[in-house]
Amino acid sequence: QFHFIPSGGFQLSVGSCLVPQTSRLPCGPGNVSEGECHAQCCYDVKTGFCFHRLPSRFSYIMDV
Repeated sequence: QFHFIPSGGFQLSVGSCLVPQTSRLPCGPGNVSEGECHAQCCYDVKTGFCFHRLPSRFSYIMDV
């Protein structure tokens, strides 16, 4: 079971929480409480893991 929590003016953001466990990218530190999980991320209540939905509204730049 997954919880997706829309926030404020970003309710029109899209993405899916149906991401295989092996492909999940942590949103923040990953293992946080549901209340600490960013509102634009997904939370797996069985594993206690906060992860990015796909496509994510966030992007990252790799520092080489």
